[in-house]
Amino acid sequence: MLGAFLLSVLAQQANPPKVTFQDEGFVVSGALGTEIVPLAPKKKLADPVDRSKGTFVLIVKDTKVVFGNKGLSLSRKGFSSTNDLHLVPTSGKIATKDSNAELIKLVAAKKRKLSVSALSGWEAKGEKLVLVARWVDADKKPWLEALIGLDLTEKKPAPHLLGKLSAASFAQGTVDDVLVARGDKLGLLGNKDGKVGLCRFAWNGTGQEFVPYGKAVSKAKLDDGGAQAWTLTATPYGTNILGLLDLDEGTAHEVAEIRGKMKAVESMCAVFDTGKELRMVSLSTGAQIPLKPDATVRQTANGLLLWAPGPSPKSAALYDQSFRQLTTWTAPPNMVVKPAVPTKPVTKPTAKTTNVKKAPGTAKKPDSGKKAPTTVKKPTVKKATVAKVPAKKATDKKVKSTQKPAAPSSHSKPKVVVTTEKRPGRG
Repeated sequence: MLGAFLLSVLAQQANPPKVTFQDEGFVVSGALGTEIVPLAPKKKLADPVDRSKGTFVLIVKDTKVVFGNKGLSLSRKGFSSTNDLHLVPTSGKIATKDSNAELIKLVAAKKRKLSVSALSGWEAKGEKLVLVARWVDADKKPWLEALIGLDLTEKKPAPHLLGKLSAASFAQGTVDDVLVARGDKLGLLGNKDGKVGLCRFAWNGTGQEFVPYGKAVSKAKLDDGGAQAWTLTATPYGTNILGLLDLDEGTAHEVAEIRGKMKAVESMCAVFDTGKELRMVSLSTGAQIPLKPDATVRQTANGLLLWAPGPSPKSAALYDQSFRQLTTWTAPPNMVVKPAVPTKPVTKPTAKTTNVKKAPGTAKKPDSGKKAPTTVKKPTVKKATVAKVPAKKATDKKVKSTQKPAAPSSHSKPKVVVTTEKRPGRG
């Protein structure tokens, strides 16, 4: 990372960057090329995960998969079922006689419930899904996360337990999506035994392994590229430690300590509200600068572009990773900018397909030490292709469900969370 930064600095010195405005967008040029940065956010695909409503709605061919306050529901012509997964916590696959006895006591005391509380994540390969279900106690603390398999090629598909998740994920709310496909395996960030790391497992839930990176943190989330993740940990004296995980290098770094509430993360920069002002912190260098409330942030090949006000810019500036100002732009007095209108998203979500790339330790033996770039899933409207999935073991236990004739249902348009507009504002 340092070497790339130094090369970028040398290139900028040889060919200083320039920012101009043209046709409702900025043109940023420099040693690393020229690109157009539109004012309006890029077109977003509809996300099956609607965090504001606490629902998950996914259409796979002729089957509608829904997760909500009643649990997991499936519907297609001539078939429907709803399952609250209440048999999972006491399953012999993840529990013992003694643990079940203790659990029943907690349920009787209304400290826990057997029915599922939330969805932590999902992945799909063709018509076969893997879900991460979460159970939360009366104090709103997670006490169980389990991997649930779903084969929609079956005549009457039903969820079956794949296994217990060995690490505690950072999923929040009734629905979230922290599960990613890395190479030929699935994975998610989590805490285990006082460490933060990546929990990996096969598509059938077997072979779980935990790769630690550093001491446990309060929150963590992968960036859009999937190779890095930001972390946040509150201290007893009212500050927050901002950190960076590098999954390819297998390292964890503390970037900065700041007092205030984190509002958003955009382009590898975190925005904090200190109570007096907004401050932006670089996840790469820890550098900080004040940020206008109506500013927009976009990453370009030649640096970080900031402009304000977001819809009708009057000024802009380009910065490097240390927030050193590279160049500025000021709107001419007679310039009138038509407010940008975000493009409408695709309204029909479908099963996401996985872009298979080599991942750390997944394609070679554990002691190979070689790691490769990672990918983060994105919902897509392309037809999902059926790929081979490890066969379900004979020990997999299907969870009982109630079935009734399906009634025609309409698909509601999920809300897309856009974080690239005004600051402070998948999510």
